[in-house]
Amino acid sequence: MGVLTEQQIATGEKCMTVANTQLLQPEVECFSRFFAPPAAPTNEEVECLKELRMLMKEDDEIQDSGVEQTDEFLLGFIRGKSCKTEKAFKVLKNYVHVRKVKYNKFFKSLKPRNIEYLFDTEKHPRFCGVLKHTDHKGRAVAVMMASKFNPRVQKGEDAIQATIIAGQELLVTDAGPRNGLVVVVDAAGFGFRHAREVTLPRIYMLLQVFLSSYPIKYKGIHILNNTYLFDTILTLVKQLIPKKLRDRIHLHGSNFASLHEHVPPEILPEHFGGYLKGDDAFDLEYEQSVFDRSDYYEKMAQNW
Repeated sequence: MGVLTEQQIATGEKCMTVANTQLLQPEVECFSRFFAPPAAPTNEEVECLKELRMLMKEDDEIQDSGVEQTDEFLLGFIRGKSCKTEKAFKVLKNYVHVRKVKYNKFFKSLKPRNIEYLFDTEKHPRFCGVLKHTDHKGRAVAVMMASKFNPRVQKGEDAIQATIIAGQELLVTDAGPRNGLVVVVDAAGFGFRHAREVTLPRIYMLLQVFLSSYPIKYKGIHILNNTYLFDTILTLVKQLIPKKLRDRIHLHGSNFASLHEHVPPEILPEHFGGYLKGDDAFDLEYEQSVFDRSDYYEKMAQNW
């Protein structure tokens, strides 16, 4: 039996620990599974949902857009905006405008079949994913590894599509809208080929998608091994985002211990100094759900 970490004590976690030849590892089961069916809406959320639908009925752009209007989808906006109906409605309007007007051509081509090859780990090493378990605060955690992405055979446009589809799927989970998202990036290996894929129009589009038309809160962005080229792009991005989000960007260099003060090693893959090997850290059911819903995404693309 190992000693509970300060983090576990502070959050009331009661994790059993098991000895390993090199260290004592808290069992990952003490953290919640990320990909779980959303909880039933509370009475407050039901009322907010009714209010949101009333606002939607009065908005011609939304009504003519073909945007999904199921409870499951709309609750992502309600929960992401903490049941503040006006804010949820504003983000939903932006969601429609970004997809129907500003970047219509891109979203008409947004289909899982375009990105399926990126997740074929027999051909390409994994460069991104959502972790199987939430952190100690119940937040979803996404990770990206620049060194694993090969611009010679993997398209930057497809990586952007994968990111946006993953974000779309996150809306209908429980952890993402309720508790927010943490992003961990290992920038080691980020070179000129990668930088050529990160164009200003693409940066601007991603910010439009994920900041103005996406209801999930970003609780932390943690960057390891930031290179000069990466820092140059990050400096530009910081000028385009709100101060509140800038303050949540943490640069850790090569210091895994610094990262682990924010994201528990129990849920991280070995690449990030975590305890989990290979794909054990990643929620493969979540990824498969995207491809299982290919018909849904095809229909959505047609609607835009």
